[in-house]
Order: sequence, then C-alpha cells, then structure tokens
Amino acid sequence: MACSPRVSVPARMTPRSRGGCASSERGGGMGVPEPAAPRLLALDFRVLGPLTVTAPDGAELRLGTRKQRAVLALLTLEAGRVVSLDRIIAGLWADEAPSSATGTLQAYISQLRRVLEPHRSPRAAPTVLLTREPGYLLAVRPDQVDAVRFTTQVEAGRAALARELPAEAERLLAGALQQWRGEPLLEFADEAFATPVIARLTALRQDATEDLTEAELGLGRNAQAAAQARTLLHQDPFRERSWAQLMVALYRDGRQAEALEAYREARTALDEQLGLPPGPQLQALERAILHQDPALAFTPRPAVPAAPGTPPAPAPTPDAAPAPSPLPGAPPAPDPGWVPAPGDAAAPPADEPSTGRAAELAPTARMVGRGPQLELIGDRLRAAARGHGGLLFVAGGAGVGKTFLTERVVERATAAGMTAAWSRCVEGSTTPAFWPWIQLLQAIPPSPEQERLLAALTGGAEPRPQAGDPDAARFHLHEAVGELLRTVARRQPILLIIDDLHLADAASLRLLTHLAGTLSRLPVMVLATMRAEQGEHGQPLRETLGALANERGVERVALQPFSATDVRDYLRAAAEESDAAVVAALHERTGGNPFYLKELLRLLASEHPDGWSSKEAIAESAVPESVRDVIGRRVARMPEETQALLRAAAVIGRDVDTVLLESAAGLDYERVLSLLEPAVASGLLVEVPDGWNYRFAHALVRDALYAELSRLQRSRVHRRTGEALESLHRADDPATIGLLAHHFAAAARIGAAAKAVSYARRAAELAEAQLAYDEAVEFLTVGLAALDPTAADAAERRCELLVQLGKASRLAGDVVGARAALNEAVALGTRLGDDSLVIDAATVFGGVTFWNWRAYGQVDEHMVAILEDQVARLDPTDHLRRAALLGTLGVELFYGERRDEGERFAEEAVALARRYGDVELRARTLNNYAVAAWIPDRDEQRLVAVNELLALGPLPRRVEIMARMHRMFLLMSNGDLDTYDLELARCQRLLTEIRVPELAAQITYAAGGRAILDGRWAEAERLVEEAFTEQQRTNMWGGQWIRLVLLYTCRRFQGRPGELRDELVRGADEPELELLRPTAVLAACESGDETLAAELVERWGMTIRRDWSWDIVAYQWALVAARLGAPDPARLYETLAPFADRFVGVGSGGATWGSNHYPLAELAHRLGRAEQANRHARAALAAHRRLGVAHLIDASLDQSARIGA
Repeated sequence: MACSPRVSVPARMTPRSRGGCASSERGGGMGVPEPAAPRLLALDFRVLGPLTVTAPDGAELRLGTRKQRAVLALLTLEAGRVVSLDRIIAGLWADEAPSSATGTLQAYISQLRRVLEPHRSPRAAPTVLLTREPGYLLAVRPDQVDAVRFTTQVEAGRAALARELPAEAERLLAGALQQWRGEPLLEFADEAFATPVIARLTALRQDATEDLTEAELGLGRNAQAAAQARTLLHQDPFRERSWAQLMVALYRDGRQAEALEAYREARTALDEQLGLPPGPQLQALERAILHQDPALAFTPRPAVPAAPGTPPAPAPTPDAAPAPSPLPGAPPAPDPGWVPAPGDAAAPPADEPSTGRAAELAPTARMVGRGPQLELIGDRLRAAARGHGGLLFVAGGAGVGKTFLTERVVERATAAGMTAAWSRCVEGSTTPAFWPWIQLLQAIPPSPEQERLLAALTGGAEPRPQAGDPDAARFHLHEAVGELLRTVARRQPILLIIDDLHLADAASLRLLTHLAGTLSRLPVMVLATMRAEQGEHGQPLRETLGALANERGVERVALQPFSATDVRDYLRAAAEESDAAVVAALHERTGGNPFYLKELLRLLASEHPDGWSSKEAIAESAVPESVRDVIGRRVARMPEETQALLRAAAVIGRDVDTVLLESAAGLDYERVLSLLEPAVASGLLVEVPDGWNYRFAHALVRDALYAELSRLQRSRVHRRTGEALESLHRADDPATIGLLAHHFAAAARIGAAAKAVSYARRAAELAEAQLAYDEAVEFLTVGLAALDPTAADAAERRCELLVQLGKASRLAGDVVGARAALNEAVALGTRLGDDSLVIDAATVFGGVTFWNWRAYGQVDEHMVAILEDQVARLDPTDHLRRAALLGTLGVELFYGERRDEGERFAEEAVALARRYGDVELRARTLNNYAVAAWIPDRDEQRLVAVNELLALGPLPRRVEIMARMHRMFLLMSNGDLDTYDLELARCQRLLTEIRVPELAAQITYAAGGRAILDGRWAEAERLVEEAFTEQQRTNMWGGQWIRLVLLYTCRRFQGRPGELRDELVRGADEPELELLRPTAVLAACESGDETLAAELVERWGMTIRRDWSWDIVAYQWALVAARLGAPDPARLYETLAPFADRFVGVGSGGATWGSNHYPLAELAHRLGRAEQANRHARAALAAHRRLGVAHLIDASLDQSARIGA
C-alpha cells in the first residue's frame, strides 16, 4: 500500500503531522535522525572490567549467554553508531558463520531488548537497541558508557595540563582512572572484535596514569608521583616518560643519587632487552641532574578550585559526567545531546582493519557528484521564496540518487522557511487517480476547501459544476486545486515533492500540466523525480513532458551516474582511501550507479569479513553482473522464513503495510516484526517514520524479490493479499478498490476472476467520477483480462465491459482504442442476440465530433449493416434510440456512395430528436447532420443546424467548441473574417478550460491558418507544428495532411512553392494521404518542374470526392489543369462554376486560398475564353480586396496583369 505524505515544517510552525515515507533511492544518502532514548532510562554500560549493565536503581542486569553478551559488547563499543549486520556476524563467528547466523543473531537481539527494556509492550517501539540500516544501533547517550566517560575525562585532564592547571588535571584524571574495575572485556580478550579495543584502552589507561603523575609533579607531590611512576614501570619497564617522571620526582624530593640510579636502571633495561640506549630526552635529564640545573626545581602554580561541593577525585555518574569523548581511535563524538542517525555508520571504527572498507560503507550525508544540480535547485528555491516558483524535473536512472538529492533539497527549503510536502507515485496501474495530489493536499493545513477538494479527488463527492460536461468539470477541479495552493502559499512559500513521476496516473499528470503554467507567478515550487529512460515513460508522461517543454519556469535537472572521481569521493566520504585500480574496478563494475555501488560494497563486506583491498579481490569475489544479482545474494543470507516473508511483502508493493502482511501471511504481528528485523538491519527494508509499516529500500529490491516467485506462488500470495484487504477495509473504500482489482486480477486464474472483474468495474466507475478517464480505461482493461472465459455469463460480461471501455476510451481521446473495443462489443452483442448491448455500442460512434471517426474515404460496411438491422428490428415507438441509430448511420455512410441516403437518415434523426428528445439528443443529432451533410452545396442547411445546436443553451465545452468549429468553416467559406475571429477567440477561451488534445490541435491549426492570412509567416508555421504535435497525442486521422497543406500554403504565398515538393510527393504516394496528391502536383508545377507534375498526374489520376475536402482539392486541381492542360480544364470549369463566389478553406485549418473566381479565371484563360477569364479575374480581385488579405490581393493583381483583365 502507498504510504502517507511526508511533510517537513519549519521550526517556527506548529506541525499537525510529520508522518511519511522513508527515502527510496539512497544512492548516496543517509537516514533521518532518530529520537534519543528517554533520559530517565539511565542504563549504565560498563566495559572497563567485566561487561555489565546496571539499571537506574543500581541493579545489575542479567545479559544472557556468552554470545549474546558478545553482541551487546560489540554494540556498546560503538554506542550511538550503527554496527552492520555482517560485522556483528563476523565478530561472533569469524569465518565459521553457520547458515542460520542471521536468524540466531536476531534471537539474541530480541532477548537483549527484553533485558534492556523489560517493561516495554510487544507493540511498542524499542528505544535502546534499534534496528537501523545496515545493522543495529545502541541508541544511548555517550555518557552512559564508562569507556566513553573515561576517554572524555582523560582528554579534559590533558587540556588542563596544557593550560598549566595541575590541580584541575589531577581531579579529572583521577576520576577517569576510577572508572576502571579490572581488565576491560576480560571474557572476550581472545575475540578478534575485542582485542584491538582492549589494547587501545589499556594503552590509554597507561598514558592517563602518566598524565596524572605529571599533574602530581606540578602540585609538588613528589613522593606520590615517584610511587605512581614505579608502579607503572613495574608493568612496562620501557616507558621512558615514566622513567623521566621518576627521576624528576626523586630529584625534587632531595634524593639525587636515587634519581641517577633510576637512570642507570632505565639504561640497563633498554640495553639488555632491546639493545637500545636511552632516548635523547632521558639522557639530557641525566645531565641536568648531574649539573643540578635550576630548571628542574619545583615552581608552584596556582590551583584552580573545583566547583563548590565537588570532591577532589569523584567517580562521575552517567548523569553528571562532563561532555564525553568517543572511544580511543574512534571519530569525534557529537555533543551530549547528539542523536544517532541510521546513516552515521559511514566510517568504519578504528578497530576495523583498513581493508574492511565495506562493512560500514553506508551512504553519508555529504553529497557526492551532485554539487551543480544542488546549486541550480537552490537558486530556484530562492526564486520561489520571492514568488517566482515553477516546476523542476529531476531525472535519472534507477538508483542514481534522485530521492536522496531531493531530501537534501527539502532540508534546504525547510531551513529557508518553506513548507515542504512530499508525495510519491506507486507502481501498478491500479492506484487511485490523483494519488500524489491527494497525498499533497492531505499534507497542507486543513480547511473546508481542502476537505471539499479531497472529497472530489477521491471520488467521494460530485466534482462536476455542469451536468453532462466532464471536460468543464475537470477544468474547474484543476482550477480549484490551483486556487487552494495559491491561498496556502500566501502564508508561506511551498515546496511540493512528487517522487517517481514516471509511475504517475494520467489524471495527476493532467493536473500537473494545468498548474505548471501558473507556478512561475507563485511562491510554489513543484519538484518531480522521474526515471530518465524513455522506456520508463508511458504515453501520458511523454505527452506531459512535450506539453511542458516550453512552459515558463519548467526546467529539467539531469542526474548522471558517478564518474570514477565520484566513486573515489564516495569512498573518501566513508573515511576510506582506495587506490586508483580499486576505484576503476568499482566504477567499471557498477557503471557508476550509486545504489549498485552501495549494494556491491555491502556484499563484498559480507562475503569478505576480514577485508578486501584490491582490484583482484573484487574480481575473485565473482561479483554479480547486475544489481538484481547483488540483491539476490544479499537476500540469500537472510533466514529462510525472512526470505519467504520478504517475497510476500514484495507482492504487496513497494510500501508494506504490516497489518496487511500479517493477515496475508497468516502470522501474528510480533512474529512478522521479528522476521523482518534482519531485512531492516541489512538495509533491504526501511522503517516508515511514525508507524509500524515498512518500505523496500529501492524499487529494484522489491522487483528482485518479486521476480523470484513462480507464477503460481505470485497468484496465491496476490489472492491472500486481496482477501486480507477485504477483511481490513470497507468494500467501497476508494483507496483500496484499485488495489483489490490488482491483487484479484493477478489471481484470476486460480479462482479469483469474479472478484477481479467486479472490483475492476467499480474502480473504473470511481475513476470516471473523478474525471480520470485514462485510469478508467486501465481498470476496464484489467477486468477484461481477468474474465473467466469458461463462466456461464462470460460473453455478456465481456460485452458490457467492452462498451464501458469504448466510452471511456473515447472520453480519454483514444479514438482507435474506442473503435476496437466497440467493434468487438457490437460483434459480440450481435452473436448473443442482445440488441440493447449492440445499440449501446454502435451508437457511441455517433457521438458529437468535428470529424468523422473513420479514416478518410473509409466506410465500415459491416457496421452499416448492423445499424440498419437494428433500425429495422427496433420497436417503432422507441423514438429516442431510433434517432441515435439514424444519426450514427448518417455519419457512417458519409464517405460512401450512399452519402445522400445517409444525409436523409441524419435529417430524420434531427426531426425525431426535436420532437421527442432532450437537449443532449438534439445536440447529438444536429452534430450528426453537420457531419453527414458536409458537402459544398449544403452550407446553408449546415449553418442552420449549427446555429440551432448553439442555441440549445449551455452546452458541454467539448460540444460547444465542435459546433463553433463547424460554424468557423462556414464563415470562412463566406469570407466573414470578423465573425470568424470572434468564434476563434471564443473557442480558444473555452479550450483553456478543458484542454482536450484533439480539439486543441484543431483550434491551433485554425489559429495558424489565421496567421497565414495576416502574413505572420513564422508564427503561422510555429502554430502549425504545435498543432501537429498536439494531434499526435491522439490517433485521429489527418494530422500529416493538414500540416503539409498549411505549410505549403504558407510558403507558396511567400513565393517558395518548391521547398516542400519532395516531402509532398513522398507523402502523397501513401494511400491514406491521397488528399495530398493535388497539392504535390501543384508544388511540382509551381516550382518549375512540369514534367514531374505531368508524370504524377499520369500516375495518380484525378479524384475529387464530394465531401468536406471538395473545396481545396477542386481548387488545386483547377490550378494544375490551367498549367498542364490536364486534368480536363473544361470539366473542372463546369465543376467549379456553381461555387464561383465561395472562398476555399483548407479543411479546418483556418486559411483560405481565396475566391473560386481565381482558379476559374485561370481555367477560362487556358480554354481561350478571354471574356470569362477577365470577368472572373476582376471578381476575384474584388473579393480579395473585401477580405483584406494582402497576399491574395497581390495574387489577383498579378493574375489580372497576366491575362489582361
């Protein structure tokens, strides 16, 4: 299940919620700081002697078996720092770890948690011994460990000596040495993990004793200093500093001879056992004593009294100790209030051999290789805070560190006073529509408007402001979200994170596209991470990226894999130096992928606990070739029960709901948590803050585990997960309906088909209520795939789903997909004899549209036969369905020989709708007539129908735009540019509310054509290309045709007719682009290649269909005939003459080639009819002057000059 939104709130605000997801792509990052253990839980951990832990009341805890005690010793030596799972296992078993080592370790951890927190309930989170990637963390304050207190006081004592404060130094050093209760970690003295620590602690104790002797000399306590030096020399006779302190103490005590004798003893010991003379300092001291050098005399120094009530040499308690230091050799300790973080295990502790680099190579907080990107984003954040926000795409491959970079951005944003809200898209096509936006809205302060919008986005409330107009409803929903963000941003700038945008649903992408245009004027920054690979992008994302490519404030930040230098820096950030060969080998093996690099280092550490340090070691390790192989080998080290549970979790998804997993796996809750502990410790899972759920550390981890399941295993787990979801949630819960469809669909072949279909249909209906038609299409597709073909009612259910799918596909703009679904539904309904289903499917084709659904020139005779059969079988009193069938039949017959009959059917449909129908049916049938009667001699009748349609009252935006586009074409034919411009402006305004690609393309073509008429050539070509790009997002016919004809129009009237000739000829050779043929022939003529033009006429012949294309096709053939004498000029003259006063439009392109009088003048001139030619030329010039189009006027003037008009 998807996780809750993540919210970062500046310190000065009062947060209402801080729940959220753990990070995903940790290619180079660290975790979120953990809460410190409660201060009143003052356990005291002691290693300066036998390992003991005392409770607040002084009682000593029973720590269990030797190996269990060894686990605690390992963690205590690194208190406040994560110790990796592999390092603990290596410490316990060295090279002889059993296969059950991970499970056994987990048992020790569980027992220790009970010992350390005996009163914690099973469902309460531990606060002392935590599971943190890549292992375990003893989350105690440093001053709760005696070795840390000792080290801290020693350093403080040395600092006092350096400031010449011997009394303060004596107090601190004596207190430090009192921490010792015997030999450190005596029971583990032979263990490899303890030996180096014991050695260093012992050496530091001896150094501290010498420092204490130095303080006593500074206080004039010579006899005490001499005795202490003798004691230390008895333990180690080679310590020259102690010999020197003994000599000075004896000399100052008036015992010069004994001082010189001590020198001789030192010389003998060094010579006899080491063969070395005393050092220069010791020799110089002997000479100073012999000469009774005054510098050796005692000089009293002022003592600095301790705080009132402080004893001279206290034994500090955990709560009263000074600021502690780390263990010797370890990195510096943080402040006393320091809180450990999961990623703080970056640097190996000093007792690790230098070759053991991978044991603690967790990601670090320091950014590697991402400086320029972080700086660019920082600049954009500062601009957003000033009110100039925008949209940033952070793009990179899987595991390249997109989420880690984003987390650093959030840190900067919140530090600068911005409110940051985090959402994440989840894998699978069955997540709720608007899912990332739902998460973001849940994260902002509550208000009535927020609650209303959440209800609308989740389908819990009706979002439509106008009945029957889903496009307008979607626009107003988008606008409402934008207004809510504006309101919130007025109080404080906002950073919105959308993680994994490549997984986003189409509805969310449309909302993002809508909002992007206004972000640059608001203090709102949206940062979206996504995979960079095109193969990861679905069609909706490609459309979104294309639509936003030139939007102001939209920018793309690319993350590349690490270079070899970055790999070196990554290792250095983890306190590891590696030679160039090792760096090169790691870079080559991982391809610079940070996530792969991190996983590979962990694997090397686990398989080489004694360390690795060379290029050869990498090669000899049989390093896997892919990230998935690495993950597989790491999973294989888990206990078998843990592996099985992880695979079940992978079926649930990237985010793992523990309660759901418990129910699906049939395990009790505590057992689930226990089994998942090793996966958390190893970094395969991360814990979601403020809850008990988990998340796979990366999508690749989840994918690798899911891939290990067989098809049958997957199906079984999916079914159990679906059943668990049913038991845990309401059946109508919008957040789970899609998940139920997903899980039961994956188990459809093992008995879950009926549930899969039921939930898929319900999820599709919910998506339609959310105006998310693309998501409805996906759910219906899932339902169709899940249908059981052997069920008794399978055919009926399939037919119903197909009709629903066809309607949803049409609303989503997928004409081809809709046609395929509806054709199958019609065929299936016909075989079933279900007339109602057939009519429902067939009449979808007769919905309101600007163009015919079919490709140019095509008639589906099978569909025509079905429609006619249904009309014949229909109850004569069923006037409404008869009107719908007849209107659809009229449109279907448009391109065939029965077009006139189809027009009569459409007229009858309009008459029935006027008499019996409602507004929706009247609008539909009037539109059917406008399409079915689209021929040159029906302009008047079509204009009446369109005006009637527009007069029906408030119409859905899509219907109104289509009606006005029909009117625009008719206005252009009459040369009424003023009214045309008003209609175009109205359509452009309406288009901002609905943004339907097929309509956006047509309106943009019209704007491009209008720019041609004004002579705005560059703008015209830009608009035409934009329109073509928009139309490519649909699968409507005609994009390439109208693009080339408009571009040719633009260049022809600039005197550049030959530039597109070759492209036109190539396109016109394709059967589906036969409408280009007269344009291609004319381009050859007007570019001076009449030979080619004649060959093309011979090859293609001449076809002029009596349909919407008649105007431009007849006009162009007329110009060709006037130039070549073929096709027949006389025949073309007779064809055009009845329409001489008509202005010729380019389809819906908004451009006109001028009055038909112009080609008629050319034809008459070719035929030698001078009087007719002159009359037409004068009429053309007059018409063009009335129109006011400069290039058409120039063309007429040129024509008049040529023919002598």
